[in-house]
Formats: sequence, structure tokens, C-alpha cells
Amino acid sequence: MLQKRFKIFLFILVIISYPLMRIDIAQCQNNKVEVNEKMNKSIIPKVVNGVTFIPIKNFYETLGWNVFWNAQNNAVTVENNKQKTVFKIGSSTVLVDCCYKIQLEAPVALINNRAYVCSTFITGEFGLKVVWDKGNNTLIVSDGEKEKVETGGKGNVVIVSDGLIVSIYEPYGIDTVQDMISHADMLLYGGNQEEALQRYREIIDNISETQSPKTYAHILSSMGNAFSTLAETKDVKTNLNKAIEFYHKALSIYNNNIVVDCQSLYNNLGLAYANLYKVTYEKTYLLHALDMFDEAAKFEMSDENILCKAAIECNKAKVLIALGNKEAARPLLIDAMGEYENQTKACSIDSSPYKWADLMLKLGNLYLDFSLIDDSEKNLLKAKCIFEEALEVRNLESYPMDYANIHKSLGEVYTYLFNIKSRHDYLVNAIEEYNESIKIYASDTSSVKYAWANYKMGILYMWLGNTEEKTKNRIKAKELFEKAAIVFNKTDYAELNRLLQENITI
Repeated sequence: MLQKRFKIFLFILVIISYPLMRIDIAQCQNNKVEVNEKMNKSIIPKVVNGVTFIPIKNFYETLGWNVFWNAQNNAVTVENNKQKTVFKIGSSTVLVDCCYKIQLEAPVALINNRAYVCSTFITGEFGLKVVWDKGNNTLIVSDGEKEKVETGGKGNVVIVSDGLIVSIYEPYGIDTVQDMISHADMLLYGGNQEEALQRYREIIDNISETQSPKTYAHILSSMGNAFSTLAETKDVKTNLNKAIEFYHKALSIYNNNIVVDCQSLYNNLGLAYANLYKVTYEKTYLLHALDMFDEAAKFEMSDENILCKAAIECNKAKVLIALGNKEAARPLLIDAMGEYENQTKACSIDSSPYKWADLMLKLGNLYLDFSLIDDSEKNLLKAKCIFEEALEVRNLESYPMDYANIHKSLGEVYTYLFNIKSRHDYLVNAIEEYNESIKIYASDTSSVKYAWANYKMGILYMWLGNTEEKTKNRIKAKELFEKAAIVFNKTDYAELNRLLQENITI
């Protein structure tokens, strides 16, 4: 009975999505700079595609560092008596003290024969924080209190004793808005959803839907993306409903004012509905999701966007499987698997390790999904091999959350294999994989991923108790269910919470 019940809730819609088209600014903007009395160099920052760059030589020399240019290596070296840092033109990483690398928001740039580094590296390296004061149209980067910082003029960039203050030079206009949107988008893509939402709200307060409908709709869509991503960690039902609300608002603007490709917006809206089904188990949400994926599939896709087509096919197939229509899902999954396999073959782990691993993860999930339709054991073992290969790149040291997600997926693979073969080693392996993922998820015990892993592992211990050490394993299962129940509360997860409480009392 437990196994049958678990099969209902084991099915998880794995989100396969792709980033929305970003709005980039092709032009550069120069902001005037003044420095305090201790500094004697002019610093002219550049804003390119929403990223603020600072001239390396002038910035570090004003702080008393020595600066050297290596023409042979096309690199700038800065050093003082405590630290040595190397900036290589075109590189997305900075080498510090010859032993560790720091990832950059954007590659080191050569502009007018001067080397520039993105300002986020400067603020990160010197322990500074970023705040945008929309009232004064000022971007403040400081480790001190905002009230303690004084600027030396209007519209200037001023180096002060405790940080960098960047005031926007030109009047507040659409170009400046685009830069702020790009910054907020980068926060979103970097995993800082709540800060991104704050920035989006500040921007939307300063623009008009009538005058800039496309920009306004983009911000609403991005806010939907932020709420969808937040739903993966907390307040699932609330955040998904907010995401759906913002997606629909964006669609209404696009449909009424602009001829624009809304493919990604329809896809993301479909994902939000599908994930809301996971919370409520209301079939209506699956039907809404299916409608949205159908709308997304209507747009023409070039060969360059072939993976977008594959992602939409995969998402639609998952919904069809959940609706019990496996035969309709079959051709969609086969087509998507073919596209991802072709892309994986064309990509090298040596030349593009991150992209290769990303493709492998999506391919592994496709085989996992296809195991629900045909050749279950064969496709599960194929998924297992693919996930294990992906761990070569997405390891614990470099990508801890990806590492946890892969072990969670391996836990699903072994669980399905146990359901098919009833082999004890598959059950033990499933527990080990989920336990490995929990080591990372446990950094946030309020997260949905942490709760799901505890819930599934609780089911596995219940099964284990049917064959050995019944009392001990049932006690362990109860502990895991109780942890999951903290997140899966009655308000957001009524049905799942009811099942958890039943299992806790067994």
C-alpha cells in the first residue's frame, strides 16, 4: 500500500526551461568621476550592456597598489605587500595570489586600450554592498552606513574612504532603465531572486506602461520568473500564484500592444501551472499547463532555437504523462531526446564543460521520464550513467547545488529500479543518494527541496522496515516525515500534509 501511494507522489515535474531574451544596451555611457583629496587620478567608468566597468590601472593606483602590464600574456597585474591579482583580457576569471580564481560577472575588457574590470568584482573584493537610491538616482556601493556617505557633487563617481559611490550622470531615462533592468536580470539569473524583485519594483515605479509597454511587460515577465524560482525554496503556493499573476499581466500587455515572440513566456507560465499541480493535485492546473505549452509550440523556431523546441516538447510530455496520456507523450520525448543527444555529441567536455554537463543533466532527466513509458529498466540505467558522468563536472566543490540535484535524481532512478526489481541494493542505493543530496539541502531546512528529499527518504525507510529492523527503520522514517511536514504545511500542501501525518502515526 505504501509503495502504491508513493508512486502517486514520486512523479515530479522536472523543470526544463531556458532564459528569457534579455534587453541589452549596445552603447557605452561615460560617467564623470571625481576623487577625494587623497587621490589624484581620474576614473571614467564604462557601462556596457548593463554592466559597469572600472579602469583597473587608475583604480588600483589611487589605492596605492603597483600596476604592471604584460603585453605577452595580455594581462594586467596589480599587487601590494599583501596580495597579487592578475586580470587577463577576455577572461571571465581573476587569479588571486597565484592559487585561486574568482568568477567575474563579465570578462575583463579592453576599451580604448585600457583594461577594465566589472565593478561587482571591486565591490566583492573589498567587502562592499550595493544599494540604489531611486530618490537621488544614485547607486551606492559602500560598507558603511548610507547616511555616513557624502558625494562630492551631482552625477559623479566618487571614491571615498569606505567604498565606491556611483551616481548616474544623465537624467533618468529609458537607457538608464535598461541598464537597471540588465542589473536586475543578472541578480535573478545569479540566484538573488528577492533582491532582483526589489530592483524590478523600483524600476517599474519609474516607468509608464503606456510609454514603454515592451519594457514594462519584460519587467513583469521577469518578476514572474523570480517568483517561480522562489517557489522552489519557500512559500510554494503563494509564490507560484504570484508568478502566474505577473505572467498573465505581461501577456496582456504583449497581446494588446506589441507584436512579439511570447514563446518563452507561455512556456514559463505552463511550468508555473504544472508546479502548482504538484502542490494542490488539482487536475485543472495540468490542463492550464497543457494549453500554455500548446501556445508556446505555435511559434516558429529556427535551428538556433532547437533546444527551446525540445524543452517545450519535454515539458508538454511531462504533463501528458501526469494526465495518463503516455502515448501522446512518447513522440514528444523521443524528439526531445534526439535533439539533446545531437547537441551533446557536438559539445566537448574539454572545451565547454559547463554546457556539456547541462546538456547531460537534461538528457538524463529525459531518459528518466521516458522510463515511465517504455523499457523502464533500460532507460533508468541509461539515466543513471548519464547523471554519473555529469558529476565529473558538477562536483561538490565547484557546483554544490547541482551536485545535490544530481544525487536527488539518482535517488529517483534507484527508487524506480527498486519498484521494478525489488532488489535490496537498489533500495539502499536510493537512500544513500537522497542522503547525499540532503547534506547540501540542509543548509536551508525551510526549502522545498530539503523537504521533498526527507519525504522520499522517509518512504524508502518505511519500505526498508518491511524487510529488516522494522522498529528502527520506522522510527527513522517518522523523523524524516516530521522534518518534511514542517515545510509541507496544511495551508500550502493540504493533501501531502495529510499523507505525512498518516505516515507519522503509523
